[in-house]
Amino acid sequence: MKITLILAMILLTGSAQSAIFSVSPGQSIQSAVDAMSQGDTIEVQNGTYYENINIAKKIVLRGIRHPVVNAQDNGGALTLSSNGIVVEGLIITNSSASGSGINVSNISRDDVIKENIIVRNRGNGIDLWASENNSIFKNIILNNMGNGISLWSCDRTEVGNNFISNNSGSGIFGGSVNSSIKGNTVNANHGSGIVLLNSYNNIIANNAASSNNQTGIMLIFGSNNSITQNTIVENINSGLSMLFSWKNNITKNIVRDNFDGIYLGNSSEINMLSENDVENNRLGVHLVSSSNNTLLNNYIINNTYNVFDDGKN
Repeated sequence: MKITLILAMILLTGSAQSAIFSVSPGQSIQSAVDAMSQGDTIEVQNGTYYENINIAKKIVLRGIRHPVVNAQDNGGALTLSSNGIVVEGLIITNSSASGSGINVSNISRDDVIKENIIVRNRGNGIDLWASENNSIFKNIILNNMGNGISLWSCDRTEVGNNFISNNSGSGIFGGSVNSSIKGNTVNANHGSGIVLLNSYNNIIANNAASSNNQTGIMLIFGSNNSITQNTIVENINSGLSMLFSWKNNITKNIVRDNFDGIYLGNSSEINMLSENDVENNRLGVHLVSSSNNTLLNNYIINNTYNVFDDGKN
């Protein structure tokens, strides 16, 4: 395969070199990856590439005018198997149900996934497996048959400013600690907007979770999370739901036009709910089998039933 060398740059820190290579339609991205050295950049020119790519070294894979990587319903489109990989500017599509659009394996960390379009994969859009210190931002993730983004026991993950819509599962689903989920638009997913399980010390802020078929934001077995300044509207079930969760701070959210506005159940305890705007829901704040929660300075108005509490709060 012919790979065109555009530029080689000698690093100031020593004799190591990094280079930028170009791949054009008819050439193989995987062959280019295999030929690259650590720190090199591959620029993929506009076109469609029918292949499954495994990146096992630290490189930048950059799409020029959003080329398409089509997995042809045969496994995942793109697998990250090394540290410090950057993937940007690609359209990732047609992964099989057993794969995902982008799979970050448990031997990969410190990766950046940005400004991609991840669409119409039969599994999840992006999977992260027991990985840490990754950034996922400014991607469009829609019409996948699984979840938009799945986090499986991840640490220090930044998920920011993504548009995640119309996925058959939930928009963001899984378990994460010491992470941030900020500024995402998560709407019209067939499951919930954001679901976190066994998750703690996370910041979930400034997201718009709307028109999801289940819950806007859900926390299950979560503690010491901050859920703040989100707009949670027009979800079929609850706007914000917490089950078996404790010591979370729920503040300054707008929760409107859901079935339940805010729901706490299954022994959710010692949570702080403050300064939330809870309006036009069937039931504004609903507390079931939960106790020792504090509600302070919330604006709860124009709900069919403003507050129901069968515990000791």
